[in-house]
Amino acid sequence: MNEQQIRWDDLQIVLAIAETGSLSGASRALRISHATVFRRLSDMERRLGVTLFERSRTGYTPTLAGDDLTASAKRVQSEVNGAERRIIGQDLTLTGSLRITTTDTLFAGLLSPLLANFRQRYPDITLEVVISNQLQSLSRREADIAIRPTRQPPETLVGRRVSDINLAIYGQKALWQNAPLLLNTPCR
Repeated sequence: MNEQQIRWDDLQIVLAIAETGSLSGASRALRISHATVFRRLSDMERRLGVTLFERSRTGYTPTLAGDDLTASAKRVQSEVNGAERRIIGQDLTLTGSLRITTTDTLFAGLLSPLLANFRQRYPDITLEVVISNQLQSLSRREADIAIRPTRQPPETLVGRRVSDINLAIYGQKALWQNAPLLLNTPCR
């Protein structure tokens, strides 16, 4: 094999460093050690004969070559993820794992009984529910389904309105004298 060839795992390293801005962030994202990220980046730069990132106290910033390789890595990652989704989708048996991300409020107030019913109907599917307000990447397979309270999902995702969420304010009657101020404040 030509020593200058770029491998998929090289592109994953470049993409993780570019997205997180640091070796430690990349190591967490890839679930490998900081030393491994450093060693693989150094090896890649040596093999290619270019500097991919400018190093500073504030982090790693891609050079022109780093930007170019990051853009390529994003395209390759998109293709790999698409191929995985297509191949996985060919198996019509309902088995495997399903990772759902949602907020604690939606889980407690709406989803818990629905997911219990799902488990009874499809016992061969392992449900993993990630309860967090932090967004999970569907394209990187951090979650398979995201259930979020939003009026506009990101343009890269397909979303549909399932229900309205109603809110109410409760409190002691003596304290409601200030309520008109609170109730007339628009929520964003």
